[in-house]
Amino acid sequence: MAITDEETRLLGPALELAVDNEKIVNEGDTYRYWAIAEGRDAFADAVGGFQKRIRALTDVVIDRSTAGIMHTADEYQDENGEIIVFDSREGFKYVLWLNHVKNPRFKLVDVPELRVSVELPKPLTLATVAVRVIHRAYDTLSPGCNNELTSVGGVCTVDLLTLPPLPKVVQGTTLRTMSPLAVDVERLPYPIPVAGAETTEVDMADVPPLMLSYEIPDDIVLVDETPSVAWWDDDSSEWKTDGITDVSLKDRTLTYSTVKVTHHALVQSRVACAPYTRWSTRPSSTGESVIVSVTPKHERFGGRPIEIEVGEGVCALASDAEPALRSLLGVKLAPRKLLARLSKCGVHLALEDKDCAYVGIEKKDAALEAAMCEDVALLSPSFMFASSRFNRTIGSRDCMVRIAEVTDFDLTLAEDADKVFTREREAVHVMLTQSRGCTLVDAKDKIAEVPGDLTLLMNDGRDENVGHLAVAARAEGRETPLEPLKFSPTALTLLKGVASESGLDRAAKAKAALTESVRQTLLSLRVFTFA
Repeated sequence: MAITDEETRLLGPALELAVDNEKIVNEGDTYRYWAIAEGRDAFADAVGGFQKRIRALTDVVIDRSTAGIMHTADEYQDENGEIIVFDSREGFKYVLWLNHVKNPRFKLVDVPELRVSVELPKPLTLATVAVRVIHRAYDTLSPGCNNELTSVGGVCTVDLLTLPPLPKVVQGTTLRTMSPLAVDVERLPYPIPVAGAETTEVDMADVPPLMLSYEIPDDIVLVDETPSVAWWDDDSSEWKTDGITDVSLKDRTLTYSTVKVTHHALVQSRVACAPYTRWSTRPSSTGESVIVSVTPKHERFGGRPIEIEVGEGVCALASDAEPALRSLLGVKLAPRKLLARLSKCGVHLALEDKDCAYVGIEKKDAALEAAMCEDVALLSPSFMFASSRFNRTIGSRDCMVRIAEVTDFDLTLAEDADKVFTREREAVHVMLTQSRGCTLVDAKDKIAEVPGDLTLLMNDGRDENVGHLAVAARAEGRETPLEPLKFSPTALTLLKGVASESGLDRAAKAKAALTESVRQTLLSLRVFTFA
């Protein structure tokens, strides 16, 4: 949609341009996620930079429109002289109050049409200022946050703005003051400094707060019983909760008091779902898709898994354990795009390296983790996989997973997989992967700990260990020396002679688009680091 420069000074066209910009950003996500999946980090960063510039343009256009409204404020006055301008578009809500009247009895800016309200403290009702509230469905701040908090349900921005003077009418002619405020806004701090007074440090405990209330989306999953609201600190690049009180959430209406005039958001821990208590994959009965399942640790999920059905190039939420997520059921998206949608809803599964510190676990070697995800993906159309209880404790340079061949594709439901890996009969094997390749080891979940002999062999050739002779020396006094582990370059070659030819043939002939999507999903979920 083409919008002229003059039209952007009007609120409606400005918000429509903002919506169009966001569509471009969302389209950019498709290319950025492709680049990440292919290891093209430079291209992904370039797309991310372009998206930031697009959203910065949105901010400029909205500021320009706000300046235009304030410059022509007389055209928006009601019969009482009050000025409240509001509008909304998909993903955006906008409210602007202009205080030219300075009525101390006016304390509430209420816009029921948008379910947004602001209760004003007395200092603002007596000041020549504008109060602007913008709620955006997206969040550009949390990706760069230096603590473990992340927003849920978008970001609400509150600004105090300098008001230009109202125009004067002289002999039927309207005279407006032309200044930089005619084309841009000027933000004010809160509390507002007294003109001409010396700058002194303010005790924020003595500052009267604003009270905000607005509606959050209905597809939000809150992991904590008590909601938490935070403000964005630009200096530390963190969400902080000090200065925000009286938080409540009732019938999807979020209410809180704050002395922080900046970006606000409903927040929760980005690692609320981590570490996973278990994960698994299983092929569908048709063989056209693979179900990837992760069970978040947080008690909010009650041990219920989140299941994702992965197909050729796309995946979709397959479990309906969370009523708030039912709108996503069956919606086909690229793997990383689905995880981004889930994060927006409060279920953050797109874990990163920095999250290891928040949950106190050791990150797996990146190349090893990627190789393990690729091996699992290549075999997933014909085999079931399940997490190993020892995977997290054996260190960053080893990965373990349990594997079982599917011989009856009518028995591939979740309960079928649970039975297989709970019983751990002969059909279940444990695959160990290192930089040297992969091998089968005797380390099923039913044993108490990794056998000492196996630990010696896993470390053979590393650090101070010089290879098989070192292992043999440690084994002095044994009846027979330890045999070194024999590694295969890939899981497919490893299972020759262990799995059936038909099972391996089915895996080898699986469509590349399917196995690539499984690989991307597993790697995005970081199942080997966080489970």
